[in-house]
Amino acid sequence: MSKDKLPKVSIIMPVKNCEKFIVKSLESILCQSLENFELLIFNDKSTDDTLNLIHSFKDRRITVYNETKGLINNLNKGLSISKAKFIARMDGDDIMYKDRLLIQFNTMVSIPQIDICGTGYRFIGDDFEPKIKKGYEGRILAPIMKMIVQNFIAHPTVMLRKEFFMTNNLRYIDFKYAEDFRLWFEAAKLGARFYIIGEPLLDYRISSTQTTALFHSEMRAQTIKIQKEAIEFLLGLPQFQNQTPCCTDLFTSLKAYEERGLITFDKIQDTFYQLFYSLIKGS
Repeated sequence: MSKDKLPKVSIIMPVKNCEKFIVKSLESILCQSLENFELLIFNDKSTDDTLNLIHSFKDRRITVYNETKGLINNLNKGLSISKAKFIARMDGDDIMYKDRLLIQFNTMVSIPQIDICGTGYRFIGDDFEPKIKKGYEGRILAPIMKMIVQNFIAHPTVMLRKEFFMTNNLRYIDFKYAEDFRLWFEAAKLGARFYIIGEPLLDYRISSTQTTALFHSEMRAQTIKIQKEAIEFLLGLPQFQNQTPCCTDLFTSLKAYEERGLITFDKIQDTFYQLFYSLIKGS
């Protein structure tokens, strides 16, 4: 395919049993103001009417893959076969705002230093009023330090610079229920630059049947594993070498207290976030 015929954005969209929301989700994609994109849909053994509803849309930009190897395989296949320089994520129950792709594409073109670009978003659901999620905006400085406290990018809002991921051989790994956070952490360790557009550009659906709700405790446990790795990674950086021995001892002691149930991980988070912030500010 010649360069002038390549899509500007590739959208990776894994779906499974989302017949209730897939039509509105697809409609929101197909009416994007940036029209030059490819939509790669990975259907993972849906047992409801999801696949039939997808096939009811006759649009040359859509390619459907029926896969049986699970979410991680589908996400990585999407990364590999996508044709565009920029890759957007989308879920089958969320809704893009009309200018989402255009705004993210223009941002990443105008600021070539960005490798991972998220956006603001709004929570939606059947049993509560829509609520805008407020968070970081602009260039994310010291991203690993911020990861100690939270995963600051919502997965279905991201647009990735494919070159960075291919050059660094970065792929999703099967870190169950936290595969996105794991990828952001691995990317950050390799110097990925993060940026968040503060404007909400997606409706992020919350429901009782999604992974976030069904496996909240498992997701929390996996997230904490990554956050502990983030603390250990920062302790090993050259700029903290003078303080490393005492900080490492402190971290070991606090983990022991946590294992004995004397403190929660929240205390460790707060302690080391403040510690690293103070060290960076004083350097």
